[in-house]
Amino acid sequence: LHADRASACARLRKAVAAAPAMVAGTGRFDTVVMESLGERVFCKMGAEGIMIAALPETGLGIAVKCHDGAIRGAEAAIAALMIRFGGDTVAADPVLHRWLSHAMHNWNGLLIGEVRAAPGLLG
Repeated sequence: LHADRASACARLRKAVAAAPAMVAGTGRFDTVVMESLGERVFCKMGAEGIMIAALPETGLGIAVKCHDGAIRGAEAAIAALMIRFGGDTVAADPVLHRWLSHAMHNWNGLLIGEVRAAPGLLG
């Protein structure tokens, strides 16, 4: 990036790391992950099951689109990919591991299944 743009990106990353709740809200995947990982990750859920992540330490960006438009699969997939490609400090963070699977319950509270990242996503 040109020096001006690189400086703007660095300022934006620092601002998001300082106030991640402003990106998605309390308890949301984006917020929880960025609260834990700070400047090591920028992630944002979009509409219709689209999730992006930037991993500055490795210089990689990731985008995931879940065909059904739901976020539960996108969260599991992007968490697995961040663990795989984010570098040692990102991969070791327990917060990401918490999002690799989600129990699914029906309206009566009965466990009916699980959404989980495919093993191949982790490497």
